[in-house]
Amino acid sequence: MGKEIRYRISSFKATKVWGHRDFDVQFLDDVTVLIGANGTGKTTILTLLQAVFEADAHRLLSYDFKEILIRLASFSNRSTKRLRVTSTGDGFVFQIGSTKYSLSAPDSRRRVRRSRPDPWQQRDRQALLHAIQELVPFVWLPVNRHLPSSDEVQHRPSVFRRSPHGQWSVDHRLHELLRDLQAYRLGLESQVSEHYRDYQRDVLLALLYRADFDSMEAFQNEEPLSKEDQKELTHVFSEARLLDAAAGKRVREHFERAAAAHQTLHGPRGRWNFEDIAIIPLIRRTRSLVDGARRLRARREETFSPINRYQELVNGFLRDKSIEVGENGRLSVRLEGLNPKMTVLPVDQLSSGEKQILILLTAALIQADAPTVYVADEPELSLHVTWQAKLLPAVVELGGQIQVIVATHSPDIAGAFHDNLVELQRG
Repeated sequence: MGKEIRYRISSFKATKVWGHRDFDVQFLDDVTVLIGANGTGKTTILTLLQAVFEADAHRLLSYDFKEILIRLASFSNRSTKRLRVTSTGDGFVFQIGSTKYSLSAPDSRRRVRRSRPDPWQQRDRQALLHAIQELVPFVWLPVNRHLPSSDEVQHRPSVFRRSPHGQWSVDHRLHELLRDLQAYRLGLESQVSEHYRDYQRDVLLALLYRADFDSMEAFQNEEPLSKEDQKELTHVFSEARLLDAAAGKRVREHFERAAAAHQTLHGPRGRWNFEDIAIIPLIRRTRSLVDGARRLRARREETFSPINRYQELVNGFLRDKSIEVGENGRLSVRLEGLNPKMTVLPVDQLSSGEKQILILLTAALIQADAPTVYVADEPELSLHVTWQAKLLPAVVELGGQIQVIVATHSPDIAGAFHDNLVELQRG
């Protein structure tokens, strides 16, 4: 089967919201920053987008609209699609291309009785959700204001942890992402382990006869092993946790003997002896293993470069503290300039702005390998003004093939994307 096509959002049109209000917005391919005075509909548009892509009948019903039309454009080619949602009074009809799905409105009496939802309605909703998620990899970034629907809260109470104010718990969302980050980091470690196994195979194969290793031809043009070669091989022993005093001594002796033999063999023939000649294949094998070690280190650096850049970007926002993702995948926060025994700070004790930075950048990192549409309402809340201009460039850099749609009261959040501002007017 061919690679599945994923779509970004190119436009949103809603008619008769609350019975009288129309919206029509075009989105840019990469970053769209919605601005406008209170009452222009920034949050309404994003909330309706979320409700459509999450097939949230309860929230859709609360906006009393006639129709929503969302145009989609492929991340990878020129393919386009339409997603149309039409209100029927007692529910909604979703149309994706030529395929239609029904979504029933929630039954208020059922919610009062706290009975389980109708299994047929649940089946229909799941089929619709699957169809939507196959097309649009939509991720809502709940930082402060996201409220789950009452249906979801009732039937999945363990999933939706609420703060005393009835809002999404930022701490809960952050801990979810940190668990995903741990799995992501361990996945990178697994990739590196595969590279190490390939290198170990090459080491074993180097024990066997090879004409290019075991021939005496062209040795006069052979370069001697260098101090950098010795350092590289020592690093391999260290990475494999095999570098103790005895191993370090063996490596040094190996390179010293190889250097002496190389010098002798490039001198007068009468000074050659059997031990000097016998070391020629060993020099060539050593060079091959050192070259392999360099490739291994380059692969490791490439594999971990996204998470290293993630740490750099997050730390660029922090003051007097820094984060680090350990080999076990756990993120730790360290205070700088204090007693080493008191440097570790629980993530829960970060400021609200610092938690928001972690939420936004962690979500971008762990989704970087797949096309993703990120939507956030007022991500600047609790962010210092000096952070706001840095936020979107950091998310875009980490996120790979993404589309970002945000609503804001602070145009500073656009940062380098000042040409991506879309101003809404009161209808």
